[in-house]
Amino acid sequence: MLEVNVKGLLNGIHAVLPGMVARRHGTIINVSSIAGRKTFPGHVAYCGSKFAVHAISENLREEVAAIM
Repeated sequence: MLEVNVKGLLNGIHAVLPGMVARRHGTIINVSSIAGRKTFPGHVAYCGSKFAVHAISENLREEVAAIM
């Protein structure tokens, strides 16, 4: 789950963000779930990976908005 949900997210961002910054325009859509906001018993890795998706997406938006 961490490989797909977190590393996949980071690889996708790494692939498209430089072009977006150069164009000063673009949109990245990341898919999470309610597990990115609320925990569920027996789903530690899944919830953790979705919390990471949410945190990475929110922080990236904040950081990149200033330069775009």
